[in-house]
Amino acid sequence: MLKFYQRALEMKELARNLLCSFGYEVNAYNFLRSHEVRRVKFLKEQNISLVLDVGANEGQFGALLRRLGYQGKIISFEPVQQVFQTLTKQCQSHSSWTARNEALGDFDGYTKINVSAFSQVSSILTATGIADTNYWKGNTQAKIQVRRLDSLSDELELNQHQIFLKVDTQGFEENVLRGGKGMLQGQNIQMLEVELSMRSFYSGEKLFPEMLDYIRGLGFELISMSPVHVDSQKGHVLQYDCIFIRKETFEAT
Repeated sequence: MLKFYQRALEMKELARNLLCSFGYEVNAYNFLRSHEVRRVKFLKEQNISLVLDVGANEGQFGALLRRLGYQGKIISFEPVQQVFQTLTKQCQSHSSWTARNEALGDFDGYTKINVSAFSQVSSILTATGIADTNYWKGNTQAKIQVRRLDSLSDELELNQHQIFLKVDTQGFEENVLRGGKGMLQGQNIQMLEVELSMRSFYSGEKLFPEMLDYIRGLGFELISMSPVHVDSQKGHVLQYDCIFIRKETFEAT
């Protein structure tokens, strides 16, 4: 048995080295190795019954959760009308998934969003064009509606759920969190996922250290992170996807 195990390890290492020689890497798909698997593990542990998918784009994140086995309720927010149309079609193919054609922020009203040809990087803020991101700059502007998460609490019956709040709003993350400060300081939001930048992709964007302090001040602790954007010339990680859980849960584990 020991010889068989040693031989299996040798074959595994041989296969890994071969793939590396072609520029590929294979890792075990478990919570020790995968940020994606950890997310699903935490969803189950926190008994999440509602995911608020803020900055949903065409619904990529919601579709990923469904593929990974999450069957609870999803509400996706996407303010750009033409992208929202694609999102609604995505929602129709999955149960308990609805979409709203609005942005979340720190005020209730209307503003303009910079719409990029690469729709995933459209933002209320103006792109700086650092590193590989010159093409992130908006080509057009569109008027959109903005709501505070706190002002939607009763309408969406948020107090009836254990919530996972995912925020991917291209530099506008702090504004979203400030608009939901009441909910975040309550007991219903158990899990939070935010993309945080090491350098300013957008004018006025708050960077990783300040955002980390702010989120911890709301009562959450960082439990997983994964690179999102890497400088193609220098290899520096410029943006991380970060998952947080409530401090009480973190301290109890």
